[in-house]
Amino acid sequence: MEEYNPSPNPVMEGTANEHTEAVDQFGRTVRRTHHRAKPYDRPHRGRDRGFNRFGGGRGGRNAPISAQDRHRLELEELEKRLATLIIKVGDKLSSSVAFNLEALAGVLCKEYHRLSETILRAFQGVVTELPMKTEIYATLVGLINARQPEIAEAIVRMAWDQLVETAKDTHRYKMVKLWLRFFACLTAVGVVLPASCLDLLRCFINAVVRDDPQVQDQGRADTFVYMVMITLPWVGRHLDQYSVTEMDALFQTLQQYVQQPSQQRPPLALLQRFPGLMDLAAVDPNVVVASPLWQRYQTAPLQYVYHMVEELRQRNWEDPIVHRTYEKFSSVLAPLQPMEIMLAALELPPPVDPKQVTFTGTEPDYNASGSVSGARSELETKVEPMQAAFRETYATKQRFSDILPTPWIPLYSEPQLELVLDHFIVYDMLLDTMDIFHVNRKDAASYLTQLQFMVSQVLWQAVTTDESDEVPPPQRPILNIDQLVVTSLFSRLFQLPSPPHKTMYYSALTVELCKFSHDRFFPLLSAAISDLFATMPTQTLWSQIGNGASTDETANSTRGTLQRLAVQPDAGVAWDIECIHRFADWFAMYLSNGNYTWDWQAWADTLQRCHPATPALTFVHESLSKCIRLSYMDRIKTTIPEDLQPVVMPDISLNPNFRYDGSHPLPEAIQTFANALLDQLNQKEPIETIQSFLENAYQYDLAGLSFEELAPVATASSQVYGYFPQGFGEVPSDQLINVTVTSDNALTRVVRDVFVQCVLFIGRKSFSHMLNVIERYLPLLKKFGMDADAKHHIVETVNEFWKDNPQFVTIIVDKLLNYRVVSPLSVLTWALNPLRVQFDYPAPFYVWETLRNTIHKLESRIQQIDRRIHSKRSLLTTQDTTEENPAEVSTLENIAQLESTMTSLQLEQKDLLLSLFQNFSSLLATTIKQCIDKGVSLEACQTYLWISGRYREIMRTYHTSVKALSSTLETIVFTEDVHPLITTVFKETLEI
Repeated sequence: MEEYNPSPNPVMEGTANEHTEAVDQFGRTVRRTHHRAKPYDRPHRGRDRGFNRFGGGRGGRNAPISAQDRHRLELEELEKRLATLIIKVGDKLSSSVAFNLEALAGVLCKEYHRLSETILRAFQGVVTELPMKTEIYATLVGLINARQPEIAEAIVRMAWDQLVETAKDTHRYKMVKLWLRFFACLTAVGVVLPASCLDLLRCFINAVVRDDPQVQDQGRADTFVYMVMITLPWVGRHLDQYSVTEMDALFQTLQQYVQQPSQQRPPLALLQRFPGLMDLAAVDPNVVVASPLWQRYQTAPLQYVYHMVEELRQRNWEDPIVHRTYEKFSSVLAPLQPMEIMLAALELPPPVDPKQVTFTGTEPDYNASGSVSGARSELETKVEPMQAAFRETYATKQRFSDILPTPWIPLYSEPQLELVLDHFIVYDMLLDTMDIFHVNRKDAASYLTQLQFMVSQVLWQAVTTDESDEVPPPQRPILNIDQLVVTSLFSRLFQLPSPPHKTMYYSALTVELCKFSHDRFFPLLSAAISDLFATMPTQTLWSQIGNGASTDETANSTRGTLQRLAVQPDAGVAWDIECIHRFADWFAMYLSNGNYTWDWQAWADTLQRCHPATPALTFVHESLSKCIRLSYMDRIKTTIPEDLQPVVMPDISLNPNFRYDGSHPLPEAIQTFANALLDQLNQKEPIETIQSFLENAYQYDLAGLSFEELAPVATASSQVYGYFPQGFGEVPSDQLINVTVTSDNALTRVVRDVFVQCVLFIGRKSFSHMLNVIERYLPLLKKFGMDADAKHHIVETVNEFWKDNPQFVTIIVDKLLNYRVVSPLSVLTWALNPLRVQFDYPAPFYVWETLRNTIHKLESRIQQIDRRIHSKRSLLTTQDTTEENPAEVSTLENIAQLESTMTSLQLEQKDLLLSLFQNFSSLLATTIKQCIDKGVSLEACQTYLWISGRYREIMRTYHTSVKALSSTLETIVFTEDVHPLITTVFKETLEI
């Protein structure tokens, strides 16, 4: 059956008799012209072949429509209308829902005989893409069952086939969760027997209970248990009415599982978005942190869900979130005969023994037998016996989607706004909606804003409490879905090691939410941004807490924030460094949507007392730097108060830093040589002429210069750190980067520097100009980058030239990597230069962006070639295997070439990762030793906090590659003499 993949527009309540705009079968607006039609094409309508007397040729514009075409067009129009009505029904839980459902059921029964595939495909789509309306569609199936049971049976059979099919795919278990919910709602409606539903739920539970205890497939078991528990609120009442004994047995099994010691898994410190979490009582014992449920969910998520479901059962399954539309049709649905489902066809994937997993640096491939296969290479590494904890998580992490919801960020941590089960179900729906519509941010925003109309109005009543004397009732509803939307968005944005989708998606989704409903989301987003910013350490908090102080001033300054957000900056960076980076990028996009306006005066006092290296000021500085890239410098300056500009705005012009423009003190011979070279480049002289001129420079123009005259120019590009806000001070002379320059290489470095800077100057106008110039003189650039030191020097020169406009640095280095002018190792050497990273101020974010892009580019190339090899091998199996077959010989040769390239790239990746972690280990070891020698706490050392934060980021981002090289890293880098703070991060990476 063709898979249904709708992308609906924002919809309103409708019936079959209402006017419907021209939309396709998925509710999308129909293109008025052919997708290849030009603006000057004249619309026409005619027969497929031959001439006609009206327009000639293949049909003129006045040609009549044939009866066959008219019938086809009418049928297509009807398909679109039906699909649209199915998608739109139940968008609002108003009094008209019952009437619309009954009318739609009649229309579907009437048209099913000729549009059966359209109707089944529409049901398939709405169940898996509109999770907030599952109960509505189950009620619709029940009404159809009351009219024509054979149609309802076909829908149930389709749903069962989809469940069976998706259950085989270990990467689609979020869909399995949605199909289970649909069957639960069908049971509540009376279409499916309660016994069949119980058997279906037990099928997943028994798969966990009957597993071989020697095979600890934790991810598979957790997935099955969570799906059963999150399904029960929709059908628990009816299952209890059917058999309390069987439900007791089911709950007993669930309780035994969630109370296992393995379920008490404290979250990895490496995956903590706020590593500075601490109890508010440590600052002020008189204040109680209002986030016990949040802490419980982070520690034992399945226990949290189980207790919520158990509490719901004790309330006789009275949950206002579970809207029961079918109760309005009790007189119609009650007499129906439910269907029985045959479970024989449901086959769940077997557990995988983590001890059999082999890691190769690429994603492992799991076959039907439960074993694992992947790309084989010289880097293939068996999992060591000591990595037991790592096996239990990673062996299943890639097989089952991360079905448990991301731990939320308690932006609103008042007790009445905690995520109890009512709220948790909505939170789960919000995350599903974000994931389902990630390909269309407009549809995602539309359904997120409409979700409040799909929830019972009971949840919007004010809170009542028996402790009104101590805790006054809030002045807002018990459930604010808009707050949950904002919470869900930030939870996904800050998810570690990586969110399910690109971080840009969440920025774009925020923009769309504000466009759809500015009045609803703008105040909430502004409050959330302010609360999040308030948790970032400032100079006062940093020094007080770093020195172990706990004064009343510190408590008073943090109490208001901690009551809203249960996080407190501890003795270090309260935020994970990568989350600060993501937040800065997101905030810049948010400001770009709001005309770059913000209440900076509210932050002025905090920013003016910040140490330049603290997260608060770094966040603002990098956000504004990103805004400058999105707009332009003068535009952004007008939005910043004048008294705050020296603190947060860099005093730069964004123009290139061309050393040979005559304004820098240089030896006359070097300046003359640069001017002559620039003239030849401007005249677009052939490469041979340029090469001859450069070779003559060694013999004539520059040969007479002394080493003392050459050395300053040869090392100048290595002294650039990136731009900083005004008043940050100059780079101390004792922290300048020392580059080894000898009499043998000084002249070569000067000539290389002159040539690269002149090439960059010629292409400074735009990216297109830059790429054209680089491609024109590519052979010479490659010749100047023959060894590792030369490649490193080229990267340093690019950084110096565009030091005030970092987006050019990132893009040009990326292009030079593509052209193989520089190597990934040279970019790594530039980014992790000890004195650049160990400077008092954190390295600009663009440095880390460039480094991550470099590592990712190499990893992507390996994955692409791996896919090509698998494709060629699969093609080989379909060809004739005779020796005389030339196609087979050609395919084998291609495979051999690809495997050779794969081996070369994997060795390059191995060298890069080893060098990467050796550099980080050396940097951290040096910093730790300096802190110990000076008697400074590590938690108070800004340099250590930023370097260790980036080290943690790189480790968890490329954890797959780290695991593939775990044995080598343990032998070469993370040896026994390495500081425990460094090796602990490596060990936690193996457990991700």
